[in-house]
Amino acid sequence: LVRQHPDSARAYFKRGVLYERANQNELALKDFQKAVALGPEDEGALLKVATLLAALNKEEEAVKVYSKLIKIRPTFSTYFINRGNAYLQLDKIKESDADYTEAIRIDTEKPNDEALSITYGNRAMERYYRGDYESGLQDANKSLQKIECRYGRLARARCQNKLGHFEQALADCNVLLNSGAGADKNFAHYLRAEVFLNQGEHQRCLDEVADLLSDYPNWSEVLALRARAYAATGRLHKALEDANQALAFANEENQKEAKPEATYALAEVLMAKNELTKALRVCDRFLKQKSNKDIQALRDKIIQKQTAEQSAQPSQDKSIAGQPRPDKNIAGQASQGPQAKEIAPKTDTPSATVNSNKPGTPNGSTRTQGDRKNQNQ
Repeated sequence: LVRQHPDSARAYFKRGVLYERANQNELALKDFQKAVALGPEDEGALLKVATLLAALNKEEEAVKVYSKLIKIRPTFSTYFINRGNAYLQLDKIKESDADYTEAIRIDTEKPNDEALSITYGNRAMERYYRGDYESGLQDANKSLQKIECRYGRLARARCQNKLGHFEQALADCNVLLNSGAGADKNFAHYLRAEVFLNQGEHQRCLDEVADLLSDYPNWSEVLALRARAYAATGRLHKALEDANQALAFANEENQKEAKPEATYALAEVLMAKNELTKALRVCDRFLKQKSNKDIQALRDKIIQKQTAEQSAQPSQDKSIAGQPRPDKNIAGQASQGPQAKEIAPKTDTPSATVNSNKPGTPNGSTRTQGDRKNQNQ
């Protein structure tokens, strides 16, 4: 069809759909872009381009295309939601929040319970990722007011866990396990494991993540969770291996949202190993790029521990009051008389580095809305 009609936007669009169904997204994207070039106002082709750009982790380009779609239909909330999702992947929190809020305004003016529920769920997850758990919980509750919404349920479980409402978090996890799709169930198991860790039930946490890692060995957040559980039970060598690996995978494009969890795990493990300077360096490296309440709180704990150890460490080279400092004899031995014992300062040992491959997440290269942070509707 394309050979017969090389100037037909519809021909390229149809071939792009076939490529997309065959999971050949790069080829599909080229055909949809060609269709847009031949018909710049083709809303369907523009939407396909934006969706595939986001799926291929090209969020900067996706934002530009969604902005064109918003100009074409400024009262269609889905475009604001999807642009908000792309902004969230780029860590542009203010822009993301503004788009979700505009989508809520649109759906409130012309009531659409399902769309409004999804949008509140997305904004709840965005607020969870920036550490505003109270606001995230409020949005998640609004998401679940009228209909069951998986995005709101996932966001509420995560916020409840961070706020220490463990029983409520477990209740939301159980709902997802009983009624959710495969990806939802995987995240419900992950969240249950995180709750068990926070409750001090370390073996239950390890049991919960074992099956997840057997299926998804490169899942950064789960590796970070296991690292923390290992550290809590004194298995520091294994903990350090997992934490380093979690951070390596979190630096890959399709797991960027896991970086706070991986950073926290590595800093916590280094703190448990008493490598406080390294732990501070890990926190500072992250906090220079963006704020995070949990990592900031951990950094404060590390400084408190460092200060306490420094104040408790005896001064070196002191002599007992009222007595002269002993001289050394020819053989290098101290002459008779009391002598202060010198204590060598602790030094950090270099941590292991891990070479990473492209990580996998529970549902492939991208994550569903609310799971991957948010994916396009």
